[in-house]
Amino acid sequence: MKRFISLIISVLMLCSLVPVSAFAEEVTEYTYEKFKYTINDGEITIKQYTSTTDTIATVPAKIEGMPVTVIGVSAFAYKTNLQKIILPDSITRIEHRAFEACSKLTELIIPDKVTTLGIGLFEDCTALEFVYFGEGITSIPSSCFYNCSSFIGYISASPITSIGDSAFRRCTALEYVYLDDGIETIPNYLFYECSSLIYVEMPDSIKVIGTEAFYKCSSLGTINLSDELTTIKSNAFCESGLTSVVIPASVTSIGERAFAYCKRLDRYLFKGYVPYLTSTFYLSTAIEYAIIPEGTTNIDGCFWDCRSLKKAYIPTSIKEIYSSSFFGCSNLTDIYYAGTEEEWNEKLQPYGDFDEKVTIHFNAVPTDVADDYVAEVDGVEYIFPAKETIYLDIYEGLVIDNLCYVFVQWEIDYGNVKFDDMTSPYQELIMPAEDFGVNSVYRLVADLNGDEKVNARDKAALTSLIKSDSFDEYADVNLDGKVNARDKAAVAEIIKGNYDYAPYFEAE
Repeated sequence: MKRFISLIISVLMLCSLVPVSAFAEEVTEYTYEKFKYTINDGEITIKQYTSTTDTIATVPAKIEGMPVTVIGVSAFAYKTNLQKIILPDSITRIEHRAFEACSKLTELIIPDKVTTLGIGLFEDCTALEFVYFGEGITSIPSSCFYNCSSFIGYISASPITSIGDSAFRRCTALEYVYLDDGIETIPNYLFYECSSLIYVEMPDSIKVIGTEAFYKCSSLGTINLSDELTTIKSNAFCESGLTSVVIPASVTSIGERAFAYCKRLDRYLFKGYVPYLTSTFYLSTAIEYAIIPEGTTNIDGCFWDCRSLKKAYIPTSIKEIYSSSFFGCSNLTDIYYAGTEEEWNEKLQPYGDFDEKVTIHFNAVPTDVADDYVAEVDGVEYIFPAKETIYLDIYEGLVIDNLCYVFVQWEIDYGNVKFDDMTSPYQELIMPAEDFGVNSVYRLVADLNGDEKVNARDKAALTSLIKSDSFDEYADVNLDGKVNARDKAAVAEIIKGNYDYAPYFEAE
């Protein structure tokens, strides 16, 4: 029996020395012009582009009569001279890191049949500015545009409903992002160190903002959070440029240091409450007034080193009171506590005494923090200075039948705190043209048939123009003197309501 067991062990040990590849079916690799490829079930996978000097690469639709359907892992990676890659309509899948570190590639059009994209697809493509996603793409993979320092945006023919971690990480030229409805999570590190990011349109479907999602977004001054949002994870807006933030009542969890090091943040509002606030505003040195919402039970280190903080309101729901929650708040002079002095003394922890210059007020209410700190908007009291001024920035105008359709951005100024409209950055106002002071008639670029609408008919007409190499000034949507796939992508955005892509001409 022992000899039998020894024999089995010896056989297993010998098997372990045999490479796994010896058991795998050998895959034959072929060469066609500058492409290495394999064949699987009558379809071609491009494995490698071999040229290191070409500036343009055109992938064939067929090789030896078989369709080219897959761009394989790292197929074009590190081809540092390539400026343009043309993909055929036959492609259905692009695998991991296919175009990684193509440092001169400026744009790419992904065909409609492609439904799957691999991770790190354009990582370190430092010259990449623009990508068009065809109709088959509904998801952007992790690290897709990681460190694409020239990237300014993408256009998708279909709604993007999911995005992977770090997809736009270190896209330092990215300024505006419009997220489609259906996305439920802003993933971890999504806009990490996107230092030029000014505006992100957040759909109502967003429920979670991931770890360090907006870390070091130093140009991001304000963010409109979804009323469906439940979770803001740790460091989500750490070191961002936020000047103000409204936290919806739906939010029940905020991770550590979510708004830490926000040196310009001077106002915040909780519409509801979060049970635990741990180092939430750590070193956000512009905050002068702190109002902790009723229902919050713990504020461990919440306002640590908020050096401009002068006054703070603490509700009775706080279970334990530590002076360390306000450590380094050298300008703090007044604490307003909602309960009695007896309750205060019961909750004040050992060694938790405040500095002598801090006066504790009892039986207080939030408005004690500042006399002009309440404003009513739509029947709801907001803790802001009461003065209200509404600014309208004209974004786009179009006169049809003597009615002026104006797209404006709302901004409400409560004293020194400004908040954009909570629902959408662009509101459509319709008014008589004479009231707007516009006498000329304008026609929207992309309205190819002149019916004062931009719809699928215009998209179809534009497709025909592209195929025929014809030029129509109304088809040149991006006004670059060409009619091509970029204009088709812009029309798709206009149809969805993204008027950022909707210039207009004065009609002759």
